Amino acid sequence: MLKTKVTIDYNNSHSVVTSLCQMGSSSSAGRRLVAIGHQNGLVSIIEPASAIDSSGSSSNDNNITDRQRMEVWNGSGITSICRVASGSFLYTALGKGASSGSFSIFRNRSAHRLCKHRLVGMSVFGACIPQLETETLTPLEVSVAHSGGASVVSVGTGGPVGVFAAKTGSDILCTTFIADSRSVFVGGGRDGHIRLFDSRIDSKRHNQHRGLFSSKNGCRHKTGVHGISSMHNGMQQFASACMDGQVNTWDVRMIRGNDVGVGSIEPAVRCLNRLSERSEIAAPCMLGFGVSNDVVAAASGDGLVRLWSASSGRLLRAAPLPAARGLCRALDLDYNPTIAASTLYLGQGANVVAYRSNI
Repeated sequence: MLKTKVTIDYNNSHSVVTSLCQMGSSSSAGRRLVAIGHQNGLVSIIEPASAIDSSGSSSNDNNITDRQRMEVWNGSGITSICRVASGSFLYTALGKGASSGSFSIFRNRSAHRLCKHRLVGMSVFGACIPQLETETLTPLEVSVAHSGGASVVSVGTGGPVGVFAAKTGSDILCTTFIADSRSVFVGGGRDGHIRLFDSRIDSKRHNQHRGLFSSKNGCRHKTGVHGISSMHNGMQQFASACMDGQVNTWDVRMIRGNDVGVGSIEPAVRCLNRLSERSEIAAPCMLGFGVSNDVVAAASGDGLVRLWSASSGRLLRAAPLPAARGLCRALDLDYNPTIAASTLYLGQGANVVAYRSNI
């Protein structure tokens, strides 16, 4: 069971939650901030009055109310949010009609927009930054998933500059950098293919369906890949989720320093675990998905949220969610291996709820 439920109370404009990101603590009370994106284009930064800290305990202070630290409105729906290590966050807006999709970087405390970059004529489905511990924003590489392909934009003191663009023949719905690389990333396509990209290599050398993956070791799902995340375990591994409910973990081989795609070397990939086959997950169609410290979490259309061990493939938890709140379309997981406890922030309908579960 998921325990210690905390409902986050804030002005959500009754619009479906589409993305979530825990931002860490930035107050004297040590309460973490949560970034919340909505289908109507609203982005809120919330400091919950009652929260679950990194030690796994919950705080409840009746004299403190949930505080909305920041609110940003956009002209189109929010498709992803990710934390930037320097105390800022990045979010993507889909774009609609004559409006191009975009990504923006904001500073948490001052609500100051550091940059905004539009991808002209494209819908933007997600973006990711390298998982490097740094306190400087520049230069910051951003991999962007968009209609018809994937790009890398370098954000420096002179503003955003496109450094890589690959056409794939299919919309790329999500991206993640591999291990601690600033240039090697994978993208999940609407056509089910997962492609490997390297921004140092000419996009013309990338296969339209596989990227840099070898032809004998394809990496794909049967339906569109809506979630993808590096395992952050020091190895070249990642997890993916697709629209028919399949959740897999993968291992990339033959990536050594600058050797990616050089000469006759082509990176290969193998499936480590097919997690959903062990739990008979129901078809979710783009529901919440997240990875943290060897734990993979996914919400499904059967009203359950499941947690697996990424390394062993073992199902750790399968817990029901309140049916009245609707489908869980956004999920952010924080697993603390020291105390074997996880904190889940779930977006159900227009609501955000935090849970704690011992694993």
